[in-house]
Amino acid sequence: MIVAENNRLEHASSAMSADIKEHVVLMKRQQLRCDKEIREHIGANADFVRLDQIIQSVPGLGPVVSA
Repeated sequence: MIVAENNRLEHASSAMSADIKEHVVLMKRQQLRCDKEIREHIGANADFVRLDQIIQSVPGLGPVVSA
């Protein structure tokens, strides 16, 4: 959705640009909060922590894939 809004921004009128930018900022904040909550849930469970370590030990796989 963030990419879609940024694409809309490229073609938006000046009147709509501010609203679209505000929406992108909101979505990015929500994404950060969601990512943090996911990491906290993983960190609170020893089995998840171990699986997270195993998955991230594979080259090219990071926290997003692991989550």
